[in-house]
Amino acid sequence: MMPGRPPKREPDAKEIARIHSRVREKIGTKSLQPWQEACRAFAPFNYSRTTRKEWFKKNQDRVRIGREIVGFVDRMTAEIAEDEQFKGVRKSAIKKEVVKGIRKIQEKQGITVNRLNEVKVDSFRTLISWGEDPERLEQGRHLGRETLPQELRKKRERSKRGRKSAKGKYGPPVVHLAKDTEVSDGKVILTCAIENRYLHPYQNVVIQLDVGEGVSVHKVSPFRWNASKKSIHVGFVMAGLDVEPLETEFTIELSADRGKKHSISGTVFYDDTSLGDKGKAEIEKVTFST
Repeated sequence: MMPGRPPKREPDAKEIARIHSRVREKIGTKSLQPWQEACRAFAPFNYSRTTRKEWFKKNQDRVRIGREIVGFVDRMTAEIAEDEQFKGVRKSAIKKEVVKGIRKIQEKQGITVNRLNEVKVDSFRTLISWGEDPERLEQGRHLGRETLPQELRKKRERSKRGRKSAKGKYGPPVVHLAKDTEVSDGKVILTCAIENRYLHPYQNVVIQLDVGEGVSVHKVSPFRWNASKKSIHVGFVMAGLDVEPLETEFTIELSADRGKKHSISGTVFYDDTSLGDKGKAEIEKVTFST
C-alpha cells in the first residue's frame, strides 16, 4: 500500500504563539467592546428551547457585528493555513487558536466576561446564513413555526417550575477552575467560572485556592486577589431566571515551573441569601502542564 499524506496535527507552542501574535497585529488598537456586546446573552440555537424563526428574530440585531466577527476569524484562519510555516497543522486547530488570540486581546482590553468563543462563532455563522437564506427558517424540526409547539412549551415551563422548586434548597455555587487553559511565554491563564444553579443569589463569596508547589498566582480578573490569604474575593453572585444555570467567568493569571504537571483546587465559602446560612464546598482539582 502506498503511503498517503501524513495526518494533520495540532500546532506546537511556538506556532500557537505566532498565531496569537498575528491576531494581535491584525486587530491592533481596535476596541473589541462591540464584539463583547454582541456575545452578551447569545445562546446557540437549540430545538428544545426555541424555533428557528423565534431564535433568528430574537438575535437578528447581532447580524452586522456577527458578520464582522466571522469574517475576521475566517480570513485569519485561511491566511495562516496557507502559510508554509503552518503546513501540516489542522485548519480547525488554527481557527481554535485564532479565537483564543481574540480572547487574550479582549482580556487585555479589560473584557473578562461575555468574551468570544468557538460556540459563539459558530452560532453567529448560523445566524448569518439564515439571514442570507430566509427559506431555511421554514425548514428544520418545527417547519417554520413562529414559536414552540404547545406541548413542548408546556414541557419547558414544567422544567422552569422544576428549577423554581429548587429555590431554597441547600446547594453551593459551583466553581470551574479551568474551562480553558492558555500557556504562553511562561505565563498561564486559566479561564474559570462560578456557576449558580439555583434561583437565589449568593453573597460574601470567597474562593480559597490551594495551588501546588511551583505555582504562583499573580492576578485575578475581574475579582480581587488576596495574595497573603491565597483567596479570591468574589462578593455577590447573581441568579438567573432561565432554565440554564447562570455562569460568571473570571480569569486567573499565574506562573508555574516549566515542563511539569501542576494542580490547583480550593474551597468556596458563601452566604445563602435564601436560607441565611453560611456554607462551603470543595472545588474539584484540575491539572495543567507547562
